[in-house]
Amino acid sequence: MRKPLRVSLALLTLLAGCTKGCGHDRPHAPYAIEAGAALSGSDGTADAGAAVATTDQRDAGRSPLLVAEKAPLPASGSWDLQGLRLVAPEGENFVLGLATDLDGDGARDAAAWTAAGEGAAGKLWFFRGTVDPQNPAPARLIAALPPLLQDGPGCTVERVLQQIGAHTVSVRVGSSCPSRPQLGTKVAWIAVAALTSDPPLRQQITVGATREGEQFAVDVDAADADGDGRDDLLVTAALEGGAPPFAPGPRVTADLRWFDRPAGLSRDPGEPEASLRKAASTELHRAAKKNEAPLVGPAIRQMAALYEGLCSESSDRVVTFSSGPLRCGPSRALEEAGAAEVKAALTRGLVLEAIGASERIGWRFATTTPQRRAEIDKWIVARAPVVNPASVRTLRAVPASARAPSWGP
Repeated sequence: MRKPLRVSLALLTLLAGCTKGCGHDRPHAPYAIEAGAALSGSDGTADAGAAVATTDQRDAGRSPLLVAEKAPLPASGSWDLQGLRLVAPEGENFVLGLATDLDGDGARDAAAWTAAGEGAAGKLWFFRGTVDPQNPAPARLIAALPPLLQDGPGCTVERVLQQIGAHTVSVRVGSSCPSRPQLGTKVAWIAVAALTSDPPLRQQITVGATREGEQFAVDVDAADADGDGRDDLLVTAALEGGAPPFAPGPRVTADLRWFDRPAGLSRDPGEPEASLRKAASTELHRAAKKNEAPLVGPAIRQMAALYEGLCSESSDRVVTFSSGPLRCGPSRALEEAGAAEVKAALTRGLVLEAIGASERIGWRFATTTPQRRAEIDKWIVARAPVVNPASVRTLRAVPASARAPSWGP
């Protein structure tokens, strides 16, 4: 009985789901980023206070400790920021700044974002505080906006600088730039730096362009997760919305965590898998409910798209990290998500859709667990029993496709 089932699955899937020649093709889930969601202001700089709400969408308890304020106009290379005298390097003007004790020595320090002029590339600086408020704090260059993300003609830009940990700040630059076709019109760059680390720059994150209708957001936090007195890094990626032909999908999230060790950042290998498995478990539970089963498929597509947007195994990555490729490995979560999609289709009485969902598990970067795959087969056979044919006729039809697959009997 097993062999006829496999033949039936393959044939029915080809009839129901192959539109471009199957083979190695996988369904492409497009992406987008709302890097320009908070773009505002005639000078191209978003209001920092508003940007926290419109850009980060932070969960309760994860609000930034301090949000930078705008430098006074006209633009200048000197700034008395909350009693701390800041002098930018020659040619640089202050755009954003925050002042607080970032190294725990009792003296106020500062982090600032500067630019050499309208539309110029920006730079992140640390100013270590001194006990003498009359002497300028020494400036140290931490990071500069990568050349490919720099402003150009017709660009609008959002800049957000904030303290996200006891010793850590992040700067986010999101730009909407129609003159940058090589990257897409909307991209974002995030730099995370700690004054107590050597080197201070801990991570740079680039969020690439995605398709209209979808939003791929990245949020950062630097709370001390393991209680060792060092700021750790938590990155939360979220995907929502949708582009044709898919209906807008729900918001799905996954966490990535790095622990700050004396030798540098050490990534938690359990993520994003743990986040995705939790989401898959929720969808598997919903799949058995008739009123919620129709919502499962879109959520599973979003989960797969989020994985592909983050992980180096995918050619559709949206997010890149300066610490190196994010290797995720085959995902048990995506296999469980596929099982949820099959069960949801069967709950709705859509047997062909369930067969297609079963086959799509193999298109994704999912594990292959014999027990789970056997269980999925049993679900389908229970609703569509295998029947041995009385006769077989070979069809000599050729698909009208430039990328036709090879067809067997």
